[in-house]
Amino acid sequence: NGESLDSIITYRDHFNIALEHYNFGRYKLAESEFKKILIDRRNYSDPVSHLMLAKSQYFQNKTIECERTCNSFLNKYPKSKYELNVRVLISDILIKQEQYSNVIEQLLPVRYETQDSILQNNIDHRILSSIMIGISSGKIETLLFSTENRINRSILNLARSYRSLLDGNMNDMELSLSVIEKNILPEQYKNLYSSLNRFIGSEDSSHGTVVVILPLSGNDKINGQTYLMGLSSMVADYQYDLSTHFKIYDNKSNDINTLKILKRINLDRSVTSILGYLSEVSNIAAASFSGSIPILLSKSNYSELSLVSENVYLLSTSSEVQAKLSAQYVINILGYSNIAVLSPADDINKSYANNFIKELNQLGVEPVSIEWYYGRPENISRQFSSIRKIAWSLVPEEDPNVNYLDMEIDSLDALFDVDVADFIEIEEETNNIKKMTKKDSLKINLNTIEAIYIPINSGDLSFIGTQLPMYNLETKIIG
Repeated sequence: NGESLDSIITYRDHFNIALEHYNFGRYKLAESEFKKILIDRRNYSDPVSHLMLAKSQYFQNKTIECERTCNSFLNKYPKSKYELNVRVLISDILIKQEQYSNVIEQLLPVRYETQDSILQNNIDHRILSSIMIGISSGKIETLLFSTENRINRSILNLARSYRSLLDGNMNDMELSLSVIEKNILPEQYKNLYSSLNRFIGSEDSSHGTVVVILPLSGNDKINGQTYLMGLSSMVADYQYDLSTHFKIYDNKSNDINTLKILKRINLDRSVTSILGYLSEVSNIAAASFSGSIPILLSKSNYSELSLVSENVYLLSTSSEVQAKLSAQYVINILGYSNIAVLSPADDINKSYANNFIKELNQLGVEPVSIEWYYGRPENISRQFSSIRKIAWSLVPEEDPNVNYLDMEIDSLDALFDVDVADFIEIEEETNNIKKMTKKDSLKINLNTIEAIYIPINSGDLSFIGTQLPMYNLETKIIG
């Protein structure tokens, strides 16, 4: 190509530097280096650097710049082998913008061009996801009019059948389903095809859309993924009875993202309600949201949220209510009065403990011991030792005359003078008394503390459970 060996090596070195930045997630540096290669070294004629520039912009959420770079790629390299990769990247931008109809328009014409099974699978996944989220009827009809490929027409008829189901038009649903060539329908789409067949013969009924906002990534992803698994299990159990379309959003454990999602949802008239496992900040944001769509929150420590907003509903009781009910159970049902509290000092669990203590006070009972710990309770011997010390202090003192209350005294005994020293040496008796050590005292079971309230995280249960038996406290654990 007329270039010297040195310039080729220099280009490769430069490209490898840019690629290393990209592979390590340094997308800003990668964008800068790929841009230098494209402009300074290749005079805007390097499809690989052009593609990598677009991908570097995408991962910085520079959607406008990325889309512009992708479009310039398609104009400059109309027959490039990387065209599919660019169109997939454009479709990802459209998915972020929730322009699902345009995703189909972007990917459907080129889905059969690839021989790469992994890329083919990725394309079909995006098409199917867009179909199930919902494509406008007008876009489907336009694409059907211009599409001749039999496989693509079957996919579009599947989309039209599903759209008719969501709209409650069962006749159109069955008609679109009947013209699908099942034998050539790609494998990924057959599950949806089979599901639609189960609705044949059903009466017209529109499907409501329920939006679910969850932290599926980020710091709180375990809770979000657990919630989604439970929801999926419920849907599987009632799949033949549900007339509901679920749209799942990942807020990435970010409260600002939650607010952005709520604003977008408010413009969608098909949404009938919102489910959410959210942080307390997001719960408050949802309560202050001006939309009219009912919002069902899985949990909040602020029981007043449902009073602040008419469209907010709590699906479980707050920490305040749970703690109060626990206190009422211990006092009114179990009848206990000697109660200890052992609690983490983090905000959530401390709230449980404080509300429990307040309710005890309202019921006329003060805890005999309150102990706090910080972090993971791998070693809370100090707290347990303190509770056991209180338990010892509650042991009633013995009456020194208790051993003589039932003694029968013979009056003839008064006729004799008996010296105890004749039988027992006082010093010897004293020496024979074995003093109880601290270690020995731990072997004695104490039942003076009737209950311990422990509001702990599930992950801390194993630490508490292995330490508690060592202190021989016969007590009931509440929490």
